[in-house]
Amino acid sequence: DLPTLERRLKENGEVLFSLFDDFVNERVKKRMYATLEQKKLNKELMDKYGWSLRVQHDYFVALEKPGFVFLRRMYPERWLFVLWEKTDDPSKLTREWVLEKRRWVGEEYYGGDRILDLDLQVQQVNFNGRYALQFDGIWENPLKIAGGPWRAYAFYDEPELMHLINSDLLEHNLRIVERFCRVCPADFSTFAEDMSYNHGPMLSRALFDEFLAPYYRRVVPALKERGILPMVDSDGDVTELIPWLEEVGVEGLLPLERMAGVDVARIRAEHPRWRMIGAFDKTVMKLGEDAMRAEFERLLPVMRTGGFI
Repeated sequence: DLPTLERRLKENGEVLFSLFDDFVNERVKKRMYATLEQKKLNKELMDKYGWSLRVQHDYFVALEKPGFVFLRRMYPERWLFVLWEKTDDPSKLTREWVLEKRRWVGEEYYGGDRILDLDLQVQQVNFNGRYALQFDGIWENPLKIAGGPWRAYAFYDEPELMHLINSDLLEHNLRIVERFCRVCPADFSTFAEDMSYNHGPMLSRALFDEFLAPYYRRVVPALKERGILPMVDSDGDVTELIPWLEEVGVEGLLPLERMAGVDVARIRAEHPRWRMIGAFDKTVMKLGEDAMRAEFERLLPVMRTGGFI
């Protein structure tokens, strides 16, 4: 009956809104990148600044300053900026601090834009797996007789916490290796490190060198001195990642996803002693025996070189 329906809608309003919101966001995301994604620019941002974002086909870098990148597109007019600064004080991440920074950006780079207190909303959200403050409000520019909605996310990175976590994990892994090998010597070991996606590494070389390499250089020798082959398990296109891993003593990778564009023949040519597991295109399995045999034949020349299962 109608009263029950109204009551149920009110009781489950947030859940229902979330379902519709997720659906709309997923549909918008697909449309955003349906034409083209600027993967080269994504990588350039990662290499230069240690962060990246997915850039649509019609955006361009309008301005770069220390701690500031301004991306823009013309039709329709859209502006996106990333502002960051180094600090050891997470308490600075407040509503007032973010609003002051947003006002400064508008005055400095956006021709005198200003933000209004009208209908300003601030909430705590999960932004790609991290705590963040989300701001939604209205901006205006009296000189240009223009205005509209704006949104901002603010969050704090804690490199010291990441090192603390990695140090604890390293000591735990070293203890496990020692205890395990007392009763069951291993032939090889894998690190579950999904560091790549289908367009390459999800972190920059600088971030790898700072947050991962020091810990690999401790645990890999502990494996090798026990006769254990160290390998990494990472999905995605790992081609660019291999030299990074070689420098810290890792000797192999799996599963070498064909659908991500991994070419084991190229890897073997560039890294003759590299160990590999996988590379079989699983999508051919539904096509029958002939297709599966053809896939094995594709891999056979590399298999004959050794070090590849």
